[in-house]
Amino acid sequence: MKKLKTPQDVQRRNFLKTVASSGISTAALKGSALGLSLMASRAGQAEGGVNGIKRVVFFYIPDGAPPGTYTWNNGSLGTTSKGLEPVKDSVIVFDGCTTGGNGHGDGGIGILGGEYSATGSDTYDIKLEKLLGATTPFPSLQIGVETGGGSAITWRNYNHIVANDNPVTVFESLFASGVETGGPAEKRFKFALDHNKAELAEIKSKLGAFELQKLEQHQAQIEKVISNFENAQVPLPGCDNRTQELYNWNGEEIGHFTKVNNMQCENAVAALKCGLTNVISIQLSTNGAGFTADDDVLSTYGDYHGAIHSGQPARYAAYRAFLTDRFAYLIKLLRDTEDENGDSLLDTTIVLQVSCMGNGDAHDSVNAPFTMAGGKHMNVGRGMTVAHNYDLLDTISVALGVEGQVPQYGTGEVASILK
Repeated sequence: MKKLKTPQDVQRRNFLKTVASSGISTAALKGSALGLSLMASRAGQAEGGVNGIKRVVFFYIPDGAPPGTYTWNNGSLGTTSKGLEPVKDSVIVFDGCTTGGNGHGDGGIGILGGEYSATGSDTYDIKLEKLLGATTPFPSLQIGVETGGGSAITWRNYNHIVANDNPVTVFESLFASGVETGGPAEKRFKFALDHNKAELAEIKSKLGAFELQKLEQHQAQIEKVISNFENAQVPLPGCDNRTQELYNWNGEEIGHFTKVNNMQCENAVAALKCGLTNVISIQLSTNGAGFTADDDVLSTYGDYHGAIHSGQPARYAAYRAFLTDRFAYLIKLLRDTEDENGDSLLDTTIVLQVSCMGNGDAHDSVNAPFTMAGGKHMNVGRGMTVAHNYDLLDTISVALGVEGQVPQYGTGEVASILK
């Protein structure tokens, strides 16, 4: 049976015709929050990408892993990937991956497709924020653990974006309450409303007199669509009226790598769950690897950088295994947290753990330890070979439904990752 068009459907069609007649491209409109809210039903937006994935997290672990240690062979994990055992059914461990990162220094922005040059391009997460972040209070979120403001992996307009190392200030920016800011639900609602109104005003400024007159004839209906955008005024359980009791931060946590990592992962998961952002980059230290682990044995080895170049591969491997454990904590949190529909948050999130090198001791870029995590929309729980991490970025583009709206970085989607 043919579905009858609702008055709202007709209104959307009329709006699009009016905008199209002004010369504004459909592609540009699709990239706007207003266009999305008018051109798709709320249920359709909730679907996310081509298969329900609508959020992404990039997790940076510096300086690769000793050769042959970050593996998945016949169901068995290697010495530096063994920390993934508790979340083994939710990950894909890649072998043979060349990384777009380039050792120490500014070359690390290549991991996410950035280009270090006078006309350098934004990194992939920043390109995604313009598509996935147009309707969230935080278009993207960059947080870190003992980065010290150094060598970032995220890049905008030829400038590093410094990760926020303080989990309390991250928490406060996300969940600060009060008369002016309100809780997450109010933030989302006000942001969506203001953002869509601003876009409507910009579109109107580009219309000719005839198109503008036609647009104003159905202005009221458009504003109704805007004001109902994503039903953002409805609180989500566990998002409003949050306290800071778990974040007793007095600065003494510096040097407590595990605690800070866990706090930042908890911030990230809460931000995703509460609809405050859809794009997050988490950076553990920098490619200089100058941190010391909060582990009795590892601390005797000195900092991570020293362990890498100690001439004792077992020290390097032990440090890298420690960092894998920190990544596994994020995956477990995502898996065990419900999204806005009561499903696992991991089902609607795709996670890519990246690194800037293959073997950090040799500063090479081959056989780099990359891992992807996800839920029911992905063929996880295995190892596989992939040629380059840029192919993984292309796969994420397909998963999020933004293929063609962002650059193709590699040879395209890696077959069999997505269902």
